[in-house]
Amino acid sequence: MADPQSLVFSIQVIDEANLGPDLDAAVRRLLCECFPADVAAFSTHRAWNDVHPAFSVLGWQGDNMVGHVGIIERRITCGGVPVGIAGIQSMAVASVWRKSGLSQRLMTAAMQEAQRRGTRFGLLFCLPRLEDFYGLLGWRRIERAVAMRDAAGRTVPLTAKNICMELALAGEPLPPGPIDLEGRDW
Repeated sequence: MADPQSLVFSIQVIDEANLGPDLDAAVRRLLCECFPADVAAFSTHRAWNDVHPAFSVLGWQGDNMVGHVGIIERRITCGGVPVGIAGIQSMAVASVWRKSGLSQRLMTAAMQEAQRRGTRFGLLFCLPRLEDFYGLLGWRRIERAVAMRDAAGRTVPLTAKNICMELALAGEPLPPGPIDLEGRDW
């Protein structure tokens, strides 16, 4: 196999409405490969907690889909101030192509598309062990109370196992104060 650093990847941004069943199935296969603990969910759908992405960024090596980022668009509040965000729902790169620079290219394309759509902030939730990885992609951890809705619609805190990270797309941080996701987490 060729050195992954020497390979050319193509990047495709696609609205979810235009994804189609074949691409959806390919993305779900990649998610199952990358997130084996969530195979039961990803084998049938890609909407985590019934939150559907607005658009996806696909990474291709030739005819093979080898990377994916799903982006949700939502209005949340920070300290009571409404804010539009681009939320990273999932990021997956086939194991053989990790450390090839594809993650950076996928994230850059996703956030450029979010900016093009007028979004000023990126938001993601991840396990603490991924903080350094996302930090290398420009994200920074923020320490704030984060509220979401559970399956019954009650306001509850974000699960304690996840940290919150932001990306200031317009050069300014999120407004101060606690974050309310105004819905389910993604």
